[in-house]
Amino acid sequence: MVEKEIEIKMADGVCDAVLYEAGDGKKRPGAIHYPDIVGIRPSHRAMAKRLAEAGYTVLLVNPFYRTARTPVFDFKPNFGGDERTIKRFGELTGPMPPEAMERDAATYINYLATQPSVSADDGRGWLLLHGCDGVAHGGGAARSSGRDRVIPRREIIC
Repeated sequence: MVEKEIEIKMADGVCDAVLYEAGDGKKRPGAIHYPDIVGIRPSHRAMAKRLAEAGYTVLLVNPFYRTARTPVFDFKPNFGGDERTIKRFGELTGPMPPEAMERDAATYINYLATQPSVSADDGRGWLLLHGCDGVAHGGGAARSSGRDRVIPRREIIC
């Protein structure tokens, strides 16, 4: 398994991300992993790696790149009403209207499509948007960017 720290030029800046590839030269379906509000961290790296080991080329993105590079919190967040955490949450999500997230998703898809380790779409759909639902921000990002006109087929898992 090859894990590469990368940067992707976006319409609104530069997104830091991690690309997971098998390293054996075989082409695999592409997958985008959106982390939750705490961003890229060891637990999401582990999830992306497991997804890659299951047969995907995985792009783990920092959807909060407009505000901060990874790590997006410089303190341990407390979502139990902590004022500092709530303020940071607003700073991270404020510049992410649906239109920006859609542009980002298109850029992530185009980036993956150009990778030699990603297979061409054979009609079954090759993109898996990986995120969590509920209070986790990643699921919302995955759902809002997974519109049928952008991505013909998708699957969202936690």
